Amino acid sequence: MTVNPGTILYRDISKPYRSTCAVDKNGSNQSLSGEGWTELTATRKLWDVNEDYDLDSNDFICPVDSSLYVLESQILVQSCVNVLFAELAVFKRGSPDDYWFLLDRKAPLGGEVNLSCSISFDMYLEERFCLKLKLTKNILNPTATIVGNDDYTAWGYNWNGYLV
Repeated sequence: MTVNPGTILYRDISKPYRSTCAVDKNGSNQSLSGEGWTELTATRKLWDVNEDYDLDSNDFICPVDSSLYVLESQILVQSCVNVLFAELAVFKRGSPDDYWFLLDRKAPLGGEVNLSCSISFDMYLEERFCLKLKLTKNILNPTATIVGNDDYTAWGYNWNGYLV
Protein backbone atom coordinates (compact mmCIF):
# COMPACT_ATOMS: atom_id res chain seq x y z
CA MET A 1 0.00 0.00 0.00
CA THR A 2 1.37 3.43 -0.93
CA VAL A 3 0.62 6.22 1.54
CA ASN A 4 1.10 9.89 0.80
CA PRO A 5 2.82 12.13 3.41
CA GLY A 6 0.30 13.81 5.69
CA THR A 7 -2.10 10.87 5.46
CA ILE A 8 -3.74 9.69 8.67
CA LEU A 9 -3.97 5.94 9.11
CA TYR A 10 -6.89 5.29 11.45
CA ARG A 11 -6.83 2.49 13.97
CA ASP A 12 -8.09 -0.93 13.11
CA ILE A 13 -10.56 -1.61 15.95
CA SER A 14 -10.09 -5.34 15.46
CA LYS A 15 -6.50 -4.97 16.78
CA PRO A 16 -5.89 -5.32 20.53
CA TYR A 17 -4.14 -1.94 21.03
CA ARG A 18 -6.19 0.81 22.68
CA SER A 19 -5.33 4.11 24.32
CA THR A 20 -8.20 5.96 25.89
CA CYS A 21 -8.59 7.60 29.28
CA ALA A 22 -10.85 9.98 31.16
CA VAL A 23 -10.34 11.67 34.52
CA ASP A 24 -12.28 13.95 36.81
CA LYS A 25 -12.01 15.72 40.16
CA ASN A 26 -14.25 13.24 42.04
CA GLY A 27 -16.17 15.94 43.87
CA SER A 28 -13.12 17.99 44.89
CA ASN A 29 -13.40 21.66 43.95
CA GLN A 30 -10.22 23.53 42.99
CA SER A 31 -9.67 27.18 43.95
CA LEU A 32 -8.19 29.66 41.50
CA SER A 33 -6.64 33.01 42.38
CA GLY A 34 -4.53 35.47 40.41
CA GLU A 35 -3.65 35.67 36.74
CA GLY A 36 -1.09 32.85 36.40
CA TRP A 37 -1.67 29.47 34.79
CA THR A 38 -3.05 26.88 37.26
CA GLU A 39 -2.68 23.19 36.51
CA LEU A 40 -5.91 21.18 36.58
CA THR A 41 -5.63 18.40 39.14
CA ALA A 42 -7.51 15.16 38.60
CA THR A 43 -8.31 12.96 41.58
CA ARG A 44 -9.84 9.94 39.87
CA LYS A 45 -9.49 7.93 36.68
CA LEU A 46 -12.87 7.10 35.22
CA TRP A 47 -11.08 4.72 32.86
CA ASP A 48 -7.57 4.33 31.56
CA VAL A 49 -7.38 1.36 29.23
CA ASN A 50 -3.62 1.56 28.59
CA GLU A 51 -2.52 3.26 31.87
CA ASP A 52 -1.46 6.42 30.00
CA TYR A 53 -2.62 9.01 32.56
CA ASP A 54 -0.36 9.77 35.55
CA LEU A 55 -2.57 11.06 38.39
CA ASP A 56 0.49 12.06 40.48
CA SER A 57 1.69 14.55 37.86
CA ASN A 58 -1.67 15.20 36.11
CA ASP A 59 -0.03 14.23 32.82
CA PHE A 60 -1.20 12.28 29.82
CA ILE A 61 1.82 10.33 28.49
CA CYS A 62 1.73 9.51 24.78
CA PRO A 63 2.28 5.74 24.35
CA VAL A 64 2.54 5.69 20.55
CA ASP A 65 4.91 7.59 18.27
CA SER A 66 3.61 9.94 15.57
CA SER A 67 -0.04 9.70 16.58
CA LEU A 68 -3.22 11.67 16.31
CA TYR A 69 -5.18 12.13 19.55
CA VAL A 70 -8.50 13.69 20.43
CA LEU A 71 -8.58 15.73 23.63
CA GLU A 72 -12.03 16.37 25.07
CA SER A 73 -12.79 18.44 28.14
CA GLN A 74 -15.54 20.15 30.02
CA ILE A 75 -14.55 22.41 32.91
CA LEU A 76 -17.15 24.35 34.90
CA VAL A 77 -15.79 27.41 36.70
CA GLN A 78 -18.07 29.10 39.26
CA SER A 79 -17.92 31.89 41.84
CA CYS A 80 -16.01 34.11 39.40
CA VAL A 81 -15.06 37.42 41.04
CA ASN A 82 -13.20 40.13 39.09
CA VAL A 83 -12.78 37.69 36.17
CA LEU A 84 -12.81 39.25 32.71
CA PHE A 85 -11.97 35.99 30.89
CA ALA A 86 -11.18 32.38 31.76
CA GLU A 87 -8.87 30.43 29.44
CA LEU A 88 -8.18 26.71 29.11
CA ALA A 89 -4.97 25.54 27.40
CA VAL A 90 -2.98 22.37 26.86
CA PHE A 91 0.72 22.44 27.82
CA LYS A 92 3.51 20.11 26.77
CA ARG A 93 5.68 19.28 29.77
CA GLY A 94 9.21 20.64 29.77
CA SER A 95 11.46 23.07 31.59
CA PRO A 96 9.47 25.27 31.56
CA ASP A 97 6.19 23.78 30.37
CA ASP A 98 5.45 24.73 26.76
CA TYR A 99 2.16 26.51 26.05
CA TRP A 100 0.88 24.20 23.31
CA PHE A 101 -2.34 25.98 22.35
CA LEU A 102 -5.53 27.56 23.60
CA LEU A 103 -8.53 25.25 23.87
CA ASP A 104 -11.23 27.70 24.99
CA ARG A 105 -11.56 31.31 26.19
CA LYS A 106 -14.79 32.81 27.49
CA ALA A 107 -16.11 35.60 29.68
CA PRO A 108 -18.13 34.52 32.72
CA LEU A 109 -21.87 35.05 32.65
CA GLY A 110 -23.67 35.29 35.98
CA GLY A 111 -20.47 34.38 37.84
CA GLU A 112 -19.75 31.15 35.97
CA VAL A 113 -18.20 29.92 32.75
CA ASN A 114 -18.10 26.50 31.07
CA LEU A 115 -14.85 25.86 29.17
CA SER A 116 -14.88 22.93 26.78
CA CYS A 117 -13.14 21.46 23.76
CA SER A 118 -13.03 18.54 21.38
CA ILE A 119 -9.85 18.89 19.37
CA SER A 120 -7.38 16.68 17.52
CA PHE A 121 -3.63 17.17 17.65
CA ASP A 122 -0.40 15.30 17.02
CA MET A 123 1.68 13.71 19.77
CA TYR A 124 4.88 11.72 19.85
CA LEU A 125 6.15 8.85 21.98
CA GLU A 126 6.56 9.69 25.70
CA GLU A 127 5.57 13.36 25.34
CA ARG A 128 3.62 14.52 28.38
CA PHE A 129 0.67 16.91 28.33
CA CYS A 130 -1.42 18.65 31.00
CA LEU A 131 -4.30 21.11 31.11
CA LYS A 132 -4.04 24.54 32.73
CA LEU A 133 -6.53 27.30 33.39
CA LYS A 134 -5.91 31.05 33.63
CA LEU A 135 -8.06 33.92 34.85
CA THR A 136 -7.72 37.42 33.40
CA LYS A 137 -8.58 40.14 35.88
CA ASN A 138 -11.22 42.78 35.42
CA ILE A 139 -9.71 45.30 37.85
CA LEU A 140 -8.73 43.50 41.05
CA ASN A 141 -7.25 40.05 41.76
CA PRO A 142 -9.49 37.46 40.07
CA THR A 143 -10.78 34.42 41.99
CA ALA A 144 -12.95 31.45 41.00
CA THR A 145 -13.58 27.78 41.72
CA ILE A 146 -13.37 24.80 39.38
CA VAL A 147 -16.40 22.64 40.18
CA GLY A 148 -15.36 19.12 41.18
CA ASN A 149 -18.67 17.44 40.35
CA ASP A 150 -18.02 14.95 37.52
CA ASP A 151 -21.33 15.90 35.86
CA TYR A 152 -19.67 19.23 35.02
CA THR A 153 -15.89 18.76 35.03
CA ALA A 154 -13.94 15.94 33.33
CA TRP A 155 -11.38 15.47 30.55
CA GLY A 156 -9.75 12.71 28.55
CA TYR A 157 -7.63 11.61 25.60
CA ASN A 158 -8.38 9.09 22.84
CA TRP A 159 -5.98 7.67 20.26
CA ASN A 160 -7.24 7.97 16.67
CA GLY A 161 -4.40 6.77 14.51
CA TYR A 162 -0.90 7.19 13.17
CA LEU A 163 0.45 10.17 11.27
CA VAL A 164 2.53 9.23 8.26
